[in-house]
Amino acid sequence: MSFVSIGLKNPFEARYFIPLAGMIVGNSMNSTTIAIERFFSEIHQNKQYIEELLSLGATAREATIEFKQRAFRSSLMPQLASVSAMGIVSLPGMMTGQILSGVNPIEAVKYQMIILIAINTAICLSVYILLSFEQKKFFNSFTQLNI
Repeated sequence: MSFVSIGLKNPFEARYFIPLAGMIVGNSMNSTTIAIERFFSEIHQNKQYIEELLSLGATAREATIEFKQRAFRSSLMPQLASVSAMGIVSLPGMMTGQILSGVNPIEAVKYQMIILIAINTAICLSVYILLSFEQKKFFNSFTQLNI
């Protein structure tokens, strides 16, 4: 998406791909680390509650959905905080670098917004997929909690 919006002829050219992918992957890694730590701690702290839900007929997904939601929200908090301060309290590095190199500030802001959308999309997808896979680690084939 960001490659199309920026108008690159060859988005896989190293001078474009490496910095853009680095920003997206780096932010995704930070958020997935927060999400997985939060999810694991929520599962361990609420073991008895989860077992009660399972004994009442809940599926593994139903028993852990609220913990996945908490982990998802907590993983987005640092990124949302930095986005909300962008341009007011702080200027992101890419935007500042473009302005200092002589690019029109409006263009620099557009590029920064596109990158932030790409980063947030990647974070949401990676955290969702990770939590879906990690949930399965806590249950056996009989939907019993394995902690």
